Amino acid sequence: MNENMNKSNLLTLKGHDSFKKVFEKGKKIYRDEAMLVFNKKVTTENTIYYGVSIGKRNAKKAVIRNRVKRLIRESINCYTKELENNLPFENFVFIWRKAPKMQSLIDLNDVKPIVYNMFNEAIEKTKK
Repeated sequence: MNENMNKSNLLTLKGHDSFKKVFEKGKKIYRDEAMLVFNKKVTTENTIYYGVSIGKRNAKKAVIRNRVKRLIRESINCYTKELENNLPFENFVFIWRKAPKMQSLIDLNDVKPIVYNMFNEAIEKTKK
C-alpha cells in the first residue's frame, strides 16, 4: 500500500479551460516536430494532468491524428514507468507539430526519442 503513495497518477486534461491554464502559466520547449508546455510541481499532490494534441492543420485525416496521439501517449507512459512516475510536473501539454502524409509512415520509434528528449530537457529546466 505504501508503494502507491509515492507514485504519480497520470490523468488527462479535460476541456479548453484546463489547456488554456497550462499555456498561460507554463514553460515551453520547442522542437521542429513538437512542443511541450509544462507547469512545475508546486504541491505534494501525486496526480499529474496531461494533454496531447495535434492540429487539424498539420494532419488533415483523423486517422493520422489519432495514431500520432496514441504513439505520444504510449511514449509518455513508457517514460513515466522508467522514472517510476516521479515527474516534476503538475501538468503538461504535448503538441505534435508535424505529421506524416500516411499513418503507416510514423512509428513508435520515431516518436519516442523526441518525447524522451523533450521531457529530459523539461526536467533540467525544473531543476534550475
